[in-house]
Parts: sequence; structure tokens; C-alpha cells
Amino acid sequence: MNFGLLRAVGNYGLMVNTIFGQFFNMQAALVISLVLSAISIPYYAKNKIWDTVAFITFMMCINLVSALNGVPGCSGL
Repeated sequence: MNFGLLRAVGNYGLMVNTIFGQFFNMQAALVISLVLSAISIPYYAKNKIWDTVAFITFMMCINLVSALNGVPGCSGL
């Protein structure tokens, strides 16, 4: 499996997804960001970049809680 490609798709996808969340639907963008973040983790784990794995995992937890509980000031899914 090409982990570098997954990392690139995940990272560039997160940039595009930020625009989607800002202008269209923040809660849906949070759910999409969970998937995009998860596909980039294998690259960092394979290369033993543990601080980045920890950071991505931490941000995924925050995004999951926000997606489930709703984002203040945003309409739901």
C-alpha cells in the first residue's frame, strides 16, 4: 500500500475540507475530517513520527466530540 499517497490525499483533503466546513456545513466537515485524518496516520506510524500520530489522534477526538454534540452557532447535519 502506498502510505505516501494516503498521506497526501488526507492532508490535501483536509485543506479542501476546511473550506467546505467554513462555507457549507461544519458538522459534516468534522465527520469527513475524521476519515481524512485516519488515512494519513499509517504513513506517520510507519515512519515512527509519533508526535504527529499523537497530534492527529488528539484532533480526531476533538472533532468526533464536536461532530456528535454539535458545533455552537452551526446548524446540525
